[in-house]
Amino acid sequence: MTINVQHIEQVAKLPQSFDGNPLLYATSLASLMLISCLCLAVVGWMARDTWQDRFLVHPKSLLFTFRTMIGIIAFTAFVRCMPEVLYLQAYGDDDVSAQTIRLILTAKRLADTSALPLVASWQVLFVAIYPPIAIALKQGPARVVVVDRAATWPRLVRPLFLFIIIAFIAVMMAYSKVYGG
Repeated sequence: MTINVQHIEQVAKLPQSFDGNPLLYATSLASLMLISCLCLAVVGWMARDTWQDRFLVHPKSLLFTFRTMIGIIAFTAFVRCMPEVLYLQAYGDDDVSAQTIRLILTAKRLADTSALPLVASWQVLFVAIYPPIAIALKQGPARVVVVDRAATWPRLVRPLFLFIIIAFIAVMMAYSKVYGG
């Protein structure tokens, strides 16, 4: 079975940057969808834990700042990836209006612009908490904490399941954009 690349380029509803390559489109879409979904889950996780500990963990504490930093990092990745996901899904779709595409492209530019203050904020938090974390990990009681790698595997089941579902969706979207009607 040979693949006629010129035919794919003519009928595929893929952005030109993919050069008609459905595998590249599928892997890009899957990567961006996974980053968006998993990072949004991390934002929720940090928000949930912060809310649950609201009476136990002071906003000036190391744990609060750590959760805030991780939440901002995850939110930044979500903000940067989600407009691109929408663009890749909408591109070449006859049912999507030009105005919707313009709106998505505007959201992509806004995501570009909003990334700088988000990245700067988590970096400032990182610089602020790095010395006490380094000291605690070297000298404090944290140095005797042992990471149980085997206990990590059960917590990875849901993200792995999400990975498989999103990869399947991305492959099916790529297939439909290239070979669909």
